[in-house]
Amino acid sequence: MASEDIDGPQGRDSGPQGISRAVLERAETLENELAEARVALRRYEKGRAKATAGEIEAARQGVMNQLSYRFGNELQKALRNPLRLVILPISLVRQWRDFRKSKTSGQPDETVESNRHDSAEASVSDMISHDVAREMSVEALAGIGVKKLRSLLRDFTGLGEVDIQVRLAEALWLREKSVHTGIALRLKRGQLDELDPEWLPLLPERPLQDSDPNTVLHLFKTIYPLESTGGAVRNWSIVTEQRKAELRPVVAVSPARLPQNITEANGGRDGRFSVEREGVPIHFCHLATLDRKRIPHDVMVTFETNILGDLCERERVSLIHAASGFRGYENALKGLALARSHNLPFVYEVRSFHEHTWTAHFDGIEDTEMTQRRMAQENRCMKAADAVVTISEAMAKQLEQRGIERDRIFIVPNSVERHFLEDVDPDSVEVFKREYGLSGKTVIGYISNISRREGHEVLCEAMAQLVGDRPDVHLLLVGDGGHRESIEARVDELGITDSVTFTGQIDHSRITAAYAAIDLFVVPRLPDYASDYVTPMKPIEAMAMRRPIIMSDRPVSRELLGEEERGLYFKTGDAGDLARVIGGALADVDGSARRVAAARQWVEETRTWADNVALYEPVYAFARDRHDANGSAK
Repeated sequence: MASEDIDGPQGRDSGPQGISRAVLERAETLENELAEARVALRRYEKGRAKATAGEIEAARQGVMNQLSYRFGNELQKALRNPLRLVILPISLVRQWRDFRKSKTSGQPDETVESNRHDSAEASVSDMISHDVAREMSVEALAGIGVKKLRSLLRDFTGLGEVDIQVRLAEALWLREKSVHTGIALRLKRGQLDELDPEWLPLLPERPLQDSDPNTVLHLFKTIYPLESTGGAVRNWSIVTEQRKAELRPVVAVSPARLPQNITEANGGRDGRFSVEREGVPIHFCHLATLDRKRIPHDVMVTFETNILGDLCERERVSLIHAASGFRGYENALKGLALARSHNLPFVYEVRSFHEHTWTAHFDGIEDTEMTQRRMAQENRCMKAADAVVTISEAMAKQLEQRGIERDRIFIVPNSVERHFLEDVDPDSVEVFKREYGLSGKTVIGYISNISRREGHEVLCEAMAQLVGDRPDVHLLLVGDGGHRESIEARVDELGITDSVTFTGQIDHSRITAAYAAIDLFVVPRLPDYASDYVTPMKPIEAMAMRRPIIMSDRPVSRELLGEEERGLYFKTGDAGDLARVIGGALADVDGSARRVAAARQWVEETRTWADNVALYEPVYAFARDRHDANGSAK
């Protein structure tokens, strides 16, 4: 990559000044927030004795007067001192008598009040359930124990309940008044603000008077070669083919990290810098010295949007095209704010359903507050866009069910680059096989990020059933991810370590050799919103390279394999059925050859980037016409 400092002589007034303005605005925001916090603290100090003490005292008395509390306290003392077990029955009778007396008199027992006052607050905290906490004010929450507050905050974060998280974080700050709790509170508030369907990064109105009709600003979360993921490769394929079609694509990415060689080439500095690759300018919003985990979402999105505002003017952008970000909607928020500021048409490309990715759990996730808020923000961004792009018919139907007009939804499917249709150098394939011990083996393989939804465990369990009858069969897993260690452990449990190879992440330049080394490509995805509706890139690449293919029978798989004319299905999650289908495919050589030929023809006719990037032309035309008809970005 050739590096170019975009803050050169022609741009020194806009780039750094834009960053300086953003920093000053951030400082002013923090100052205002600090003032608000001080007011809240004074209100808390003033009102706690009146508001909190009453609630806490009532809760304390209620707990201490419960018979379960009295019995439990006696039992704890007996367990701590076994000698008291002898007199435990007597102690329980005494507590029963005192309990009855307090009920008759209507007054709490004085002995209990005096001897257990110190432990009462902890006991009250322990007795506060999730339902009770949801109804408590910030001042009341601040009156319970810090340990309990932290426990509740962890619980509600896991449950995805956003409002109560903010109240608990504020209560912790009121109790401790530390920098740490202050940052935690601001992070929670920032998350809530970003999820507000009325919120947008603040930009001044600066309509562009001299835009270039061929210049499109793409907002991506990553791009090849920063990553070799399907999304990163798709991004690179789009802009390279658009450049060949005489458009002028400009790319802006906000990666979580950058390769060291790129940051060193640009002095490791924060802000915006660019590289040019094959004539495509790629601009990075890079904050090497800042910990993104300590920056609120609304602040980070606003900061990056302000930097991109200067970029729109410099590059004379005529249309904003945002693709799904890390949380899905955050790139769309940037794009929508830029479009409104500069009076430009806005296209939002929804590539997956990210609303559910905030947790690893799946069951019941759709009904949580966090998921519902993220869905609402996604819907808001889609409805505000002039045109919406998605990547499968199954996704398009889902978006329509969520209230997006069908005539504003366009499909640009995942496709392959031309080199996947070319013959692979046999020497490179042989080198790959020797490196990973695959020579002479019948290779079952999968190339993918190793995550829960990809279903690697099912594939390994099927492999364990195959190796007894087919010792020549070997499993190749290409890729890496957070679930890899557990899959490796499962392989050990199954006793098939010698029959499975993990390559880890490999360079994209070797990906065709990896495909060519595989005799049967298996996609074992489990039920998941992405698995069910988002067409993966890797099986299309495998079909292009004439690899026989098997997929779990998820809804979106039908768009790739049809009614098994281009590949075979197995019952999702059923390792026995997968082993059966693999065995049948290996035995049915003629049937596999027919399906391979049909799949290759289908890819050539419908799934190449050289042809499908042209599908963006009517998308952009529709967006421009709708924008002009409405007078401005909505």
